[in-house]
Parts: sequence; structure tokens; C-alpha cells
Amino acid sequence: MKRIILFLTAIVALTLAPSCTHNNGDIGSWFGIWKVTSIKVDGVADSSYDGNIFWSFQSSVFQMKQVVAGEGIGRDERWGTWSEESGDLLLDFTHSSNAFPGGGIGSYQPLPATYLPANQVSRLKILKYPGSEMELSYTSETGKQITYSLKRW
Repeated sequence: MKRIILFLTAIVALTLAPSCTHNNGDIGSWFGIWKVTSIKVDGVADSSYDGNIFWSFQSSVFQMKQVVAGEGIGRDERWGTWSEESGDLLLDFTHSSNAFPGGGIGSYQPLPATYLPANQVSRLKILKYPGSEMELSYTSETGKQITYSLKRW
């Protein structure tokens, strides 16, 4: 009897576990972690970029994570929301919390290395997607063309 209960418990757990990875439905090829392999500014590789930023998509939640090596391995995480509209990726960094009131500050602003503005919704043109690689382009307020190359991690 104990063996049957254990077997049924295992089946239920295995059946429910995969559903936890796609909260609020399947978002298709966007889902998961993407490594930013390069950042170009006006067509020239940004030499200050260390190849240590990751973008994650789940439901409508977007995360930027920068892994920082030093005395240990640390990370800087930033949060926003995302949507896809008319061939563009919209990244919304206008959110706030009790810890970061006012919108678009602290954990709710993009990483500086990405050149994206704080407290705004940034529109990135989708140049290449879907698949295991994507390329996005953003035109800054000063007219600089920022190109992001990403690879599914």
C-alpha cells in the first residue's frame, strides 16, 4: 500500500511540475533566458561590455541580470514588463514598489550597460527572431543606434 501511495504521489508531482515554468500561459519562443552576446553602438562593438548580461522572459515579466565577478560572484537584477507589438519588443521600466517608490528607479530601471532609459517604455525593433538567436535595435533619444545580439541560454 505504501508503494502505491508513493507511486501515485510521484505521478502527480511529475505531472504538475512542468506547468510551473510557464506561469500565465505559453509565451512561445520568447520564454527563457537569453544571453546578450554583444552590444553595438552605431555599428561598433561596445568594448566596455563584458558579455555578462542576461535577459529573461516569463509571462509579461522581464528581467535583466548582470553577473559580476569579484571576490565572489554577484549579480545585479533589474525588473520590468515586456510585450510584443507590430514587430517591436516593448520593455517597460516604469514600475515601482514600496522599496522603490516613484517608478523606474532602483531594481525597476534597466542596467546602465544597455543604454536603455529609466522610467520609460523602450521600443526595440526586432531584426532577427525567433529561433535560438535574436537581434534587436534601439534608437536612443540622442540618435545613437544600439544593437543587441542575444543567444538562447
